[in-house]
Amino acid sequence: MDAHKAILCATLLMAMVIFPVLPIYTVAQQQNKGGGSESITFISVPLDRVGEAFRAGTIDAYIFGLKPTQLDQFQGVSNIRFISAPGGLVSLILNPAPVKTVNLTGDWSEKSLDDIAKAVGYPKDVISQVYYDKDNDVTYVDLAADGSSINPFAIKEVRYAINYVVDRDFVVKNIYRGYGAPMVTFLSSYDPTYMLISDLVATYGITYNPAYAKLLIEKALTAAGATLVGGKWHYAGRPIQINFIIRIEDERRDIGDLIATELENLGFVINKQYLPFAQALSIVYDTDPKELQWHIYTEGWGKGALDKYDSATPAQMCAPWFGYMPGWQTEGYWWYRNDTIDELTQKLYFGKFTSFEDYKQSYRTVTAMCIQESVRIWIATRMDIHVVRADAQGITEDLSTGLRSPFSIKALSIPGKPDVTIGHLWVYTARTIWNVYGGFTDVYSVDIQRATYDPLIWRDPFNGEPIPIRVKYSVTTAGPNGTLSVPSDAIIWDASQGKWVNVAPGTKAVSVVKYDMSMFIGSKWHHGMNITWGDILAAWALWFDLVYNDTKASFETPIASTNKPFFDTIKGLRVVPEDNTLEVYFDYWHFDSNYIADYAALTPINPVELLVLQNTIVFDVQKYALSTTTGTAKKLPTLNLVLKDHAIDLASLAQQLLAENTFPSKYFTTPQGTYMSLDEWKARLQAFVSWVDQHGHAWISQGPYYLDSFDKDAQKAVIKAFRDPAYLFTADYWIKGSASSPVLTVPATPTIVVGNATTFIVNIVPPTITVSGRTTVASGNIFVQYIVKDVQTNTVIDVGQAQLISSGATMLTYQITIPVEVARRMTPYSYYQILVYAFSEAVAVPAFTSITVQAQPSITQLIAGVVTSQIAPLQQQVERVSSNVINIGTSVNDVKDSVATLDNRVATLNNYVLILTALAVVSIILNGVLLFKILKK
Repeated sequence: MDAHKAILCATLLMAMVIFPVLPIYTVAQQQNKGGGSESITFISVPLDRVGEAFRAGTIDAYIFGLKPTQLDQFQGVSNIRFISAPGGLVSLILNPAPVKTVNLTGDWSEKSLDDIAKAVGYPKDVISQVYYDKDNDVTYVDLAADGSSINPFAIKEVRYAINYVVDRDFVVKNIYRGYGAPMVTFLSSYDPTYMLISDLVATYGITYNPAYAKLLIEKALTAAGATLVGGKWHYAGRPIQINFIIRIEDERRDIGDLIATELENLGFVINKQYLPFAQALSIVYDTDPKELQWHIYTEGWGKGALDKYDSATPAQMCAPWFGYMPGWQTEGYWWYRNDTIDELTQKLYFGKFTSFEDYKQSYRTVTAMCIQESVRIWIATRMDIHVVRADAQGITEDLSTGLRSPFSIKALSIPGKPDVTIGHLWVYTARTIWNVYGGFTDVYSVDIQRATYDPLIWRDPFNGEPIPIRVKYSVTTAGPNGTLSVPSDAIIWDASQGKWVNVAPGTKAVSVVKYDMSMFIGSKWHHGMNITWGDILAAWALWFDLVYNDTKASFETPIASTNKPFFDTIKGLRVVPEDNTLEVYFDYWHFDSNYIADYAALTPINPVELLVLQNTIVFDVQKYALSTTTGTAKKLPTLNLVLKDHAIDLASLAQQLLAENTFPSKYFTTPQGTYMSLDEWKARLQAFVSWVDQHGHAWISQGPYYLDSFDKDAQKAVIKAFRDPAYLFTADYWIKGSASSPVLTVPATPTIVVGNATTFIVNIVPPTITVSGRTTVASGNIFVQYIVKDVQTNTVIDVGQAQLISSGATMLTYQITIPVEVARRMTPYSYYQILVYAFSEAVAVPAFTSITVQAQPSITQLIAGVVTSQIAPLQQQVERVSSNVINIGTSVNDVKDSVATLDNRVATLNNYVLILTALAVVSIILNGVLLFKILKK
């Protein structure tokens, strides 16, 4: 995975890893605490040499997603098995930056485009963005074209049109060989929250339609002043050129070539730049979008975990405030802006909704806006195929991340082989950063790091519900509309004074979570020092200080600006050391209390001395940056704790602090007392220096494995089991097993008669979960949703829920009814597609089927058809008879004969009507009998 931030593995707080859980699973205990193997070595293996590596016994598992065309290399390789999961996402990001910005004094944001166009002296069709800066009382008017140059992707209509030149079905069927699913927005049918938007996505009817894309683009570019000359778009006398950055390591090269050809067919000149991971990211994410060094990039994403009620993805993929949209919240860069999307995504992310229905509607609204804005064009969810030895034990088949799941890495073992080797595409790239503030944005660092620490809360691997991992908690909330009083002895960090202070009198909060930190307090960091309240308080204090200390915030704007909205919601902390409880008071509500607990669960990942040293060397010494964006802008290296020279610099700083007797007690001293002594602080610094001397890196954490060594040049990292007696968990604790999704069948294809309600049956085999060879039916509700689409117009005409009519241990039966009012809008002999989804609360991957049926005419329509067919020849006969009477003077007897003939035909017609009426009555009776039988079952 690449991309500026890792999807869900680094959400708003990159240091926090906020993921959760339900009841803790209970399984048989092993004797040793710590990881399932004595050591795990991660090495880099190219995709085309994975089979060879297994054949030679070089690796025991491979966790970078393979594509089906790469499986031929495993012919003749025995003792392996494949695990697949929809863990990869592919998108195009389009650069919407303007070619020129005009500044207007005052607030013009509410004025019409006509007025703004007149003020700036450019046509309204080239105005791409209007933003009012309150602080400077200036309105910035962005222009997609200025008479000399143009960026077509600054025009929203052009961006939206690109949706129609992406042949998603071709990509899934031919490039992914069926191992994937098309995507139109940031979720796919494999995501739990997709059930909330499936009908909305279908409503857009986005399909491969280059002709329609051409019409949209022609209209938009012509209005902007471009002309089509010889099949190529020109502006200001020059062809319009698109800089297209295409990744080369995987199938994105094929996808990039496919899209490039489509863009050329639309009339653009394409400058294809084939680049690897680090080079591509340095251009796309580390340059000002307004420089237009790139116009399109083939993004790739790796999922971090399932999320039952997603609130982060719309912010991550659409909202400027989150830092993933062009401009990246970097000071001095041009920023894509959309205040409405910001407002809606912050409502979702910070729990400002008032009910599930409010959450649902907000999610749907922002999804629609993201599709319309089309800064990102989604292509497909890729089924990542991972490989592992068949005799491997401890595997959790995570429905989001597959073998990459931290549950699997922590528990993995192979009988008779204490030291395991895992292959990855890379272990280190120039974008691989190990620091909790601005790093862990690629799978190569994340997949190793997650084995070295335990979060407070994570996600259930099968349904995405927040579950406790290394904490117990209780939740109290007055939300969504009420507040709680924050106790007077609660504390908050005051960045202006640089210390912890008591909260102001009368401070209120929506919710409070009491975290029992007993599983941390008194256990060990990897360098042997005890985890204390000093570590927990310092983790909070240093985050607060980064966000609210003006000097730090202005230095690391990308980190401070994206994290500030979260810390604004924290109203106070209260430490209760006698029972190892941390109370966190904050403004957040959710209809699921586990999400409330998850929201403020700041995991202590690194010891206090490491956090202080990082902050000192960045903000005081200013030798490093914490984020790659700041590093690029300030021409500083990004602090990377696994690089030896960076670790040595930190160790030298620790020795300097020891020599100067520097004691940063402010971070762990509250009005109630201090939680670390000077002697302990010095011991911490000495332990840190010894760790760097021994391991050659500075990564210290608290999980079942510790990072023993990291060699970027050799593309090799070794983690070893942390067997300290104070560590809590054996490897069995992490084993969650595997799950099967629901199985959906429609036993009989429905018959749709125009104007009549249609009822049909759907059978569901419930999902199962298997742990250590024992399979049980998963508990939880199953919801069945249907969508009806008109095939000819590609429009949705009905959406509804199926009704459960019978349930058993192994089969559930639902009934779907397409109502009369929908059937009346159907057209005889037209085709309609019925999409049916089954969503399980216990196992998130939905079941799906599609049925296409031809609507049959009603009895009334059949009768009308017969009458119409008879009337036409009668009318013709009457006309002929009249003509004969007028023009030929036919005898009276001839006229009588003609009239008699007409009488006979009318009589025949009456017989038809009687017969068809009788048939209608019979049909209605039979339908009633059949309906009664279905309902009786």
